[in-house]
Amino acid sequence: AGTERGECGMKDKQKAPAPVASGNEGQGNAKHYPQHPTIGPRHRRLLAALERRTAVTREQADRIAHASNSPHYVGELRKRYGIQIHTLMASGIDYDGRKIQYGVYWLDGDGKTAARKLLREAS
Repeated sequence: AGTERGECGMKDKQKAPAPVASGNEGQGNAKHYPQHPTIGPRHRRLLAALERRTAVTREQADRIAHASNSPHYVGELRKRYGIQIHTLMASGIDYDGRKIQYGVYWLDGDGKTAARKLLREAS
């Protein structure tokens, strides 16, 4: 009852995501960005989904990347390739009715531009 899902897959009853405090987190370090970068298939799938979608939950990111540790790949996209990926912590209810927090990732306009460039140039 009342469990329609929005674009992020969150239930209507769930609270809106709350911003995560993050100093320089997500800024990436473009100094390590090679002239002609290579990008692995997990990174590529995750980055392509972030570029196409409004937002991706951690659970969705795991399925998209075909990995159970998508936060690791998000971190590598930030650090290795300088992609600014934003994160919110959303509140929800798990299968057993317990309150949980989960990450929601998204790219802003500059992030989407950087993602398209990396996906186009990377081998």
